[in-house]
Amino acid sequence: MDLTKKLVSLESHVYTEQKEEKVALYLRDFMQDFGCEVSLQQVKKNRPNLIAILPGKTGGSTLMFNGHMDTVPPGEMEAPFTPSVKDGKLYGRGSTDMKGAVAAMAIAMKHIAGSDVQPTGNLALVTTVDEEIQAIGMDHFVKHRDFTPDYCLVGEPTSLDMGIAHKGIEKVSIETKGKSVHGSTPQKGINAINHMAKIIQYITEELSPQLSERRDPDLGSPTLNIGTIEGGDQVNIVPSKCKIEIDRRWIPGETVTSIIEEFEQAIEDVKEKADSLEAAVSRLDETSKVWHGPFRATNADPLVNAVSKAVHEYTKTDPEQVGLNYWTDGALVSREGVPTLIIGPGKLAKAHTIDEYVEIDKLVNSARIYCQVGLELCK
Repeated sequence: MDLTKKLVSLESHVYTEQKEEKVALYLRDFMQDFGCEVSLQQVKKNRPNLIAILPGKTGGSTLMFNGHMDTVPPGEMEAPFTPSVKDGKLYGRGSTDMKGAVAAMAIAMKHIAGSDVQPTGNLALVTTVDEEIQAIGMDHFVKHRDFTPDYCLVGEPTSLDMGIAHKGIEKVSIETKGKSVHGSTPQKGINAINHMAKIIQYITEELSPQLSERRDPDLGSPTLNIGTIEGGDQVNIVPSKCKIEIDRRWIPGETVTSIIEEFEQAIEDVKEKADSLEAAVSRLDETSKVWHGPFRATNADPLVNAVSKAVHEYTKTDPEQVGLNYWTDGALVSREGVPTLIIGPGKLAKAHTIDEYVEIDKLVNSARIYCQVGLELCK
């Protein structure tokens, strides 16, 4: 719990000057103290991935633990970087998403290093930058890595269930263009906001219901959310432009191309009933520069079995195999052919909230579970 408190106290969201660097430097010193080989993989200024390897004897499998060091900004959270404990819960920004899991993974490796058992294979902790925005950290790691793990556990919040799949994410913008004139003579102009309203209505009433008809057995239906809107210059001018940004969650069977084509078709359908409508779709950098496709565990039976056994050992329950609505760095690891599962102590419902917390009993049990899985797979 002490390590989780320390990591929570180190502010590491995108708006801080040092980004994730303080967390990476602290973890470097912590992991080196018990014999890990540690390196910092510079991704951008003040944004290093941390790679810590606890060497085994020789020849065994390598298990990689993974978590991200960045958090969302604190928002209206009270004392976000002063961790507190109340009613069996540790509060603070990042406690559940996902510094608690990162701490548990580090503690698991420390326990193994201090035990009488030296695994044959290596244990690795890779903590990445920028997962909350663009995932440039994991993208950089997989493109420049010095080793390929045999298995990977990602500690995103699952309440100690096993995430065997998750949705992809694509972020797009739609922009309408109009013609500015004086607000007293709107009939002489083209109102870009009015045209955007028609597109929004079509997306909400036509496209979104179509998505709900598609189903994946683990992930359910794809979704979309219009998250931002911006338009106009001032109230007495007919607006010449309007832009919306859309969060589109996708499932296997869909592609980025098919997603963009659906939005383009929506615009064409609206144009048939809207004179002078001009609009265009574009991809946002967050997902156009790093692949953000869906994840499904493959060739992961040894990992599933080891995790199931460990969870039952420490919680006396069998973990559910669940599909997750959110995206993780695990998709990029799995894409490299590495059997991957998502399991962490955090509770998804508390991620990004003003009262974010991690339950201490799940935090402690997660460290035990990670430890047992490491000993099982790397023996």
